Amino acid sequence: MPSPPKNTDNNKIISLHGCPIHFTDEKHFGRQISAFIGETEKNFILTDVNTAKLCLPLVRSQFPGFDESRVITMEAGEGEKNMSSLHHIWNFLLQHRAGRDSCLVNLGGGMITDLGGFAASTYKRGIRFVHIPTSLMGMADAAIGGKTGINIGGIKNQAGTFALPQAVIVMPGFLKTLLWHELLSGFAEIFKAALALDHSFWNKIKELSLSETKRAAIISLLENSIIRRSIEIKAEVVASDFRDQGKRQCLNFGHSIGHALELLEQGTAKEIPHGYAVAAGMLCEAFISNLRCGLPAKQLSDIEKCISINFPKTHFEEKDIEGIISLIRHDKKNVNDKVRMSLLKAAGTCVPGVECPEALIRKGLSSYLKKA
Repeated sequence: MPSPPKNTDNNKIISLHGCPIHFTDEKHFGRQISAFIGETEKNFILTDVNTAKLCLPLVRSQFPGFDESRVITMEAGEGEKNMSSLHHIWNFLLQHRAGRDSCLVNLGGGMITDLGGFAASTYKRGIRFVHIPTSLMGMADAAIGGKTGINIGGIKNQAGTFALPQAVIVMPGFLKTLLWHELLSGFAEIFKAALALDHSFWNKIKELSLSETKRAAIISLLENSIIRRSIEIKAEVVASDFRDQGKRQCLNFGHSIGHALELLEQGTAKEIPHGYAVAAGMLCEAFISNLRCGLPAKQLSDIEKCISINFPKTHFEEKDIEGIISLIRHDKKNVNDKVRMSLLKAAGTCVPGVECPEALIRKGLSSYLKKA
């Protein structure tokens, strides 16, 4: 197995149960990949059509022998995270004689790391895989923590594994390839981590004004501190609850309703980006937190101000509420057919597994609709 690179000023490391999370730049990027994946003829890259165009050329420039025959390219979008895609990856690996000494490099956003991690962790009962997240959501959240998965029947992450990659290589330079709505979408997960688990971090970022005109300055903040702190928060909680039985569920704040809103329009012209749906979910669940867990009104107001200023409103109608609640009933946190959510007692203090009557969820959704 290749030896991991040594820690340097340009190679900052966070460790999670033996999985190193490296921060790097373009100058050191190739050396990082080489150290973890070893001989290129035994390795494969999973990517999507967008990342293949914008990010894969840099990877291949570092590895001229990594020819097109070992690149698996998927269509882009959450809709590709399904059983058909999983079978396609397994069959590709099988046909190209991938063995247990192979490594699958997952180059892309959360869809690619979720799907690729699942494929690698189950092919031949598990081969090595490395995540190279290219989206802000992937860097700050999706690629961290060892959850893999696909959607079944239009319901998110209904099959998957807990499996850590051999390494996660974070190169913030890839953020420059993102469209503004993709960058903004990733911030929802950063706000979520702060609200659920770090009051001090929330106080530092809640005044951010996320405007496309400030794109360069925002990317600089992300590179210098924000991404790293978001990863540290997730790594800390995952280290204490890897299989998501308790405190790790706090990272689902905003997601019970957010996932349902996302699925409501998935595959249509009105499809909602994941981060936008989570932002709306956080507003609804913060409202519920105030009623259910005593989230102070001032803090609720701060949350509403921050999210409303920075994210566009997610559009649904009163008639959609029953359909949204039906989707929430499939949430993995539910127990004995009772909806359970991770709610805020205060900013930075989350209570997992709170039973939420459907009448209260309706109230939260209706409250969101009434806001300008």
